[in-house]
Amino acid sequence: MGGCDEDVAYATRLWAASGQAELHLWTGGFHGISALFPHIRVSAAARRTQADWLARVLNASPEHKD
Repeated sequence: MGGCDEDVAYATRLWAASGQAELHLWTGGFHGISALFPHIRVSAAARRTQADWLARVLNASPEHKD
């Protein structure tokens, strides 16, 4: 996937199919920037956001889905 429009469309299709998705749009072409510049604030924020989402998904009980 590439580009904001495609990402939003993909997330929208997931939601329409009762899928689980969380959408964050990082400005400045984020792909790869966290590997190249791991110390900058946006890289740390993106990694934290990804890790938090993954922890919520993996730790969610069947009775309680966000």
